Amino acid sequence: MTNVAIDRMTLNAPHLGRGGGERLARLVLDGLAGATLPAGGSVDSVSITLNAGSASEPEALAGQIVQELLRRFDRME
Repeated sequence: MTNVAIDRMTLNAPHLGRGGGERLARLVLDGLAGATLPAGGSVDSVSITLNAGSASEPEALAGQIVQELLRRFDRME
């Protein structure tokens, strides 16, 4: 099992409000928990900018964020 530590997650999604932002953060963490992550390695910081467009619901945004994070983790191997 790969251990992942996320010290801080900052989201700028004012259209979601506090409750939606908290839901988005939980969905991202759940998505990462269910993914196969590369073993080893360390990343000090990752910044992702998404244009929400039609994906303005927390579920859709979380999927985009997880997909982008996994893509970047794959490049680290």
